[in-house]
Amino acid sequence: MLNNKLFHHLMHELRNPLTIMKGEIEFALKKDNSLKNYKNVLISNLEEVNRISLITENMSLFLKYKNGDAILCKKPLNLEIFIKNVTDSIRILLVQNKIILKTFFENKVLINADEMQLKLFFINFLKNIIKYTSEKNYISLKCRKRNNNAIIQIITKSYNIFHEHMNSYNKSNKNINNEYHSLILQLNKYIIDAHSGSFTIEKKSNQKTLLTVSIPL
Repeated sequence: MLNNKLFHHLMHELRNPLTIMKGEIEFALKKDNSLKNYKNVLISNLEEVNRISLITENMSLFLKYKNGDAILCKKPLNLEIFIKNVTDSIRILLVQNKIILKTFFENKVLINADEMQLKLFFINFLKNIIKYTSEKNYISLKCRKRNNNAIIQIITKSYNIFHEHMNSYNKSNKNINNEYHSLILQLNKYIIDAHSGSFTIEKKSNQKTLLTVSIPL
């Protein structure tokens, strides 16, 4: 059952995209607009729909893990193709925030993973990183193979809110202010644990945040 704080934060996460969509649609209907303006409204609305969809996917999978009903459907994945599919899913958000995503693939890496769940894992982190990265900046994503593990590193100059949450999580879940973000962090831990992997979030001395994900081959 949702506690009051989580319910409040969840309603806030849902209300924001709905408010944006309502305002943009009302503005578009008030007067004739160019085809370009209508297209921009549709693109923006699509991103907000994706945002709501992500919330429902996160909540659904989180409850499955909590109830012991989550099932992994693993299959061989080419990591480079998989990461490109993930980044394509957030392309609109990158353009809207004027952020460049640089990807580097050291060698061909194959992993055995649940594509849907692992995609959700990376989208959760990347959307959060984009949100706290200033305009006209960049995010670096590097993939390589080390020993018997696939290593994915995401580097950004943003102060990733999950870094703060990770510190709080390690001490006590009660210290985390936004319980929806706490839920997402817990879900990401469920997903990566189910793949026998791990992730760390570090605040570097050069004001960069480093997310390192390790997944067994």
